[in-house]
Amino acid sequence: MTIPSLSALRRSLLSFVMAGAVTSVSAACAQSVTTLGGVNTSFHLFGSHDVQVSSFTDPDLPVTCYLSRAQTGGIKGAVGIVKNPTRFSLSCVKSGGVPTDITKLPKQQNITKLRNSFLFTNLVITRMIDQEHSAVVYLVTSQGLIDGSPANAISAVSW
Repeated sequence: MTIPSLSALRRSLLSFVMAGAVTSVSAACAQSVTTLGGVNTSFHLFGSHDVQVSSFTDPDLPVTCYLSRAQTGGIKGAVGIVKNPTRFSLSCVKSGGVPTDITKLPKQQNITKLRNSFLFTNLVITRMIDQEHSAVVYLVTSQGLIDGSPANAISAVSW
């Protein structure tokens, strides 16, 4: 029986601490996301691959966004250990009146994070204010524990 070296134990401990920090930050940034449904795209014996549609609202503006994303099925997908593909689409609509003063909002702000795969990737939705064109832009990107993906989707709502 071999005993792991002290540096290997430190690396393992650091990995667990970082994973916990990422999970905590995700929980703090996350807000109410409602799953509306999904469409089966491929059958597997222990679970199918789906395209899932979710909705969430901007915490500061009367805007509702709809996000579709691929969800991997099978045993690994059910357990949550597979890395889901970073394929997604975003559409946002105004769901209320014009806010009183949009200029008080930060020019750019992350408004929500969604876990895409257990400990691997999060989908981050960022709101950007375009005062010159009287619009609010929503950008979704994939951010991984180590690196992200250039995949992205964008939606704009005019004021």
